[in-house]
Amino acid sequence: MVDDYSLFNRDQNMNFSISVDSKVDSVGESTRPLYRILFVSPGMRLKYRSYFYSHDKKMRNGFIRNESHVIHFHDRDCADMFLGMRALGTPYANRQFAEIAATTKPDLIAIYQADLIKNETLKLIRKTNPDIKMINIYNDMIYSPERFKRVLDRGLICDHTFLNSAGPELT
Repeated sequence: MVDDYSLFNRDQNMNFSISVDSKVDSVGESTRPLYRILFVSPGMRLKYRSYFYSHDKKMRNGFIRNESHVIHFHDRDCADMFLGMRALGTPYANRQFAEIAATTKPDLIAIYQADLIKNETLKLIRKTNPDIKMINIYNDMIYSPERFKRVLDRGLICDHTFLNSAGPELT
């Protein structure tokens, strides 16, 4: 029940709108979302489908709750769809990712442990859209030189890198 009816507006055609949120215009239609985000993560819809929540789902949900439009791309699932072999499907996944980025023109690309997406693909996307922001989110422990190199290489392309559990190797 609303006690303050001054929040409601009525125009000549008896169309009502609420002027509480600045993202709603005078006729009640929502404006464009705050950001268009292309979120890339493993997904693993076949392997971990019984898990209701994972870190990448929580991140996507947070972006959505902050009124952003999120497009989710599963790099591993896309690669696995190509003849069922991930090694052969990796170039296919990179082509699909570049095509989705060109089509949707996101404001931000959030890369969450998407190791199958090549740095060359990210450079191509950055070349076609120089204003795009890219962030790298890494959630695993960095306990091997290979993982540390992977994070450093991706950090050269992305604007920011977020590490959740790096361990003493980062110091």
